[in-house]
Amino acid sequence: MLAGVAALPWQDQIAYHRARAAEYEVTSYQDVHGADRRIAGLVARLRPGGDVLEIACGTGMWTRHLAACATAVTAIDAERRQPRRSSDSVRSGPATVEPVAAK
Repeated sequence: MLAGVAALPWQDQIAYHRARAAEYEVTSYQDVHGADRRIAGLVARLRPGGDVLEIACGTGMWTRHLAACATAVTAIDAERRQPRRSSDSVRSGPATVEPVAAK
């Protein structure tokens, strides 16, 4: 193993995102409403259908728009609380949303 490198390198990344989970949307997108409109536009153009696997679902910014097009969305994230937040963000739509916390 290299000196100064975590045994599992992604653990540092997971710890970083766990620490920022509550503020993620504001610090990542800054203009949350503008970002939401851009994501809605992109998903509307792409029209993903069928079963969708969303990796790193975070707070659900993408999940709610994917759920409007897909049959089912499996939303996974390494931060254990995020998939539930992502699933809770879906207010309506034809899709079922299955939140999964990666181990």
